[in-house]
Amino acid sequence: MLKKKKLFIILFFLSNSLIICSINFPNFSVGDLWYFINANSLVGFQKYIESNFDLFNSIGINFFKVILLFLEINFVLFSGLILLILICVKVFRQFN
Repeated sequence: MLKKKKLFIILFFLSNSLIICSINFPNFSVGDLWYFINANSLVGFQKYIESNFDLFNSIGINFFKVILLFLEINFVLFSGLILLILICVKVFRQFN
């Protein structure tokens, strides 16, 4: 039980430090990270979206705006928030 508490505290501080570090890296987005890892897969993903999601455009949903919103999110802030949410969910499940 003590090891779990220490792990939760370490992960909590890690998530908070990631959120604070996002101030120092404001232009490090998910799309930039994906581009640095493999730019060809990003272009392939764009082609897949263009060819298979015409249905969304016919009903009035612009799927490209949703994808661009996700790709423009700050990666460090996003990972810190996801980690913080996962910790909170795990802690609340443990006490209920």
